[in-house]
Amino acid sequence: MSQTLSERELRFCVALEKHKDYYKNGGNIMYQFKISPETVKIEEKESEKNATSTAETTEKAPTTVAELIDSFSAIDSSYGSLSKMTSNDNTSDVADTLGLEKMTYTEPTEEEITEQAKNSLSDYKQSSITDIEDETTTQKNNLLNTKSGLISSAEEDKAETASTYASAKDSTEKDAIKRGLARSSIVINQLAAFTNSEIKEYQKISDELSGALKDIESSIANLEIKKQNSLNNFNITYAIKLNEKIADLQTKQEEKEAEVIKYNNEIAEKEAEYAQKLSEAAKDSYEEEWQRQLKLAEYQAKYGDLPSADAIASEKYNLALTYFNNLPKAQALQELESNQLLKQQLGEYYFELFNLLGKRSE
Repeated sequence: MSQTLSERELRFCVALEKHKDYYKNGGNIMYQFKISPETVKIEEKESEKNATSTAETTEKAPTTVAELIDSFSAIDSSYGSLSKMTSNDNTSDVADTLGLEKMTYTEPTEEEITEQAKNSLSDYKQSSITDIEDETTTQKNNLLNTKSGLISSAEEDKAETASTYASAKDSTEKDAIKRGLARSSIVINQLAAFTNSEIKEYQKISDELSGALKDIESSIANLEIKKQNSLNNFNITYAIKLNEKIADLQTKQEEKEAEVIKYNNEIAEKEAEYAQKLSEAAKDSYEEEWQRQLKLAEYQAKYGDLPSADAIASEKYNLALTYFNNLPKAQALQELESNQLLKQQLGEYYFELFNLLGKRSE
């Protein structure tokens, strides 16, 4: 984001400077140079520049080599680029934004939350229903086994009763034959009594079995009722749990939504702060460039052209001369000779300064 004054703006600055001189001197523009080469020579113009620079630097003469080199940097910064009327903006390679990504969150519908709650309770629901059905099946099987046992036991009792009465009849008949009473009414009546007793015993066994089987069938029927009641009770419990789960999911969804909003707001604040700092940096950069360009305009208004590399080097030379003239000869030469930065900054003027100092008496 380089801020550059156009040639038109620069000319405006020059005109502004000239008009300032115009009003200061009673309406007559006091030029610091003559355009005609017949009246003013380039050497005189450069001499005036150097004299002015020397006068300025004398007022703020550095007292150490470090201050001298800092002053050189200040001179370079003051004039900036000589080949182009632009300055390097440190924000040119800076991104316009921090590039932070905001979180996205799609709020689930009520149907989706309900389905999610059901899925989370699916195992609980299935295992609970299975437990109820398994318990009912187990109890029913136990009753059916009891029923089979009662029937088998009744058959055994009947068989045993039949065997008992058959043995009694046989014994009575054999005894009657031995006694010659086979056709006796007594024997006949006794055998009839056995038969009646056997029938009654059979009936008793049958009645007891029938009663027991009836109780078992009733218990089996009650198992189905009990099972249905258990399922109904479970459905109520499940409905309560489902509602609790839905409420819990809705709470978490709201918390997640609030978290996303908070996070995105923080990003927005950071991006806003960054944009503000970037804007301030751009403003500072523009102001710095404006001041630099204004200095160049003032210089051009005073001397008729922009400062050349040689003019800037000459200004550094005059500043260095002021500094080293305040030092003893030996110290001045030693500091000048031992500092490579001074060689780099002064260029060809370094040897001129070195020779000049060397010619000093002391």
